[in-house]
Amino acid sequence: MTTGPRITIIGGGSYHWGPRILADFCNTPSLVNAHVVIHDLDSAAADR
Repeated sequence: MTTGPRITIIGGGSYHWGPRILADFCNTPSLVNAHVVIHDLDSAAADR
């Protein structure tokens, strides 16, 4: 199994763009094996 890129998004709790960018990652063939990390600096926002 090959390892894909690691993509880290800092401040990734945005309800407005977060779901869209994740869908774009899922639909991009070159990112099939990517490891996506979403880290929000505001833990309350991440829980929403």
